Amino acid sequence: MLADESALKLGLAATKECRAIAQRLGALPGFVSLFLSFATPFTIRAGIKLGRSRAPASIDILEGHFGRHLAPQNRALVEDVFALADGHGVDKLRALATRAGALP
Repeated sequence: MLADESALKLGLAATKECRAIAQRLGALPGFVSLFLSFATPFTIRAGIKLGRSRAPASIDILEGHFGRHLAPQNRALVEDVFALADGHGVDKLRALATRAGALP
């Protein structure tokens, strides 16, 4: 996803959609909005590059655990978000999930 600019932008847009749904359910910690205000394709790539240079094993562990190991749980979470959205628009998340193979 990091090499694909459009997928990365779609991921960030999907994150913002999910934040809006989460805000309807309750207050979010302040760091969420702060993080998202700085999250751009550039800052994400820079952060991962820094992580790879300082602690390469940590990135591999994160990719393995949250990417491959939790793939079935990630699919279930996407379905839960769609249920919570209840017509409030998660078009970007749906497009991202379809693109990633989490939806048929």
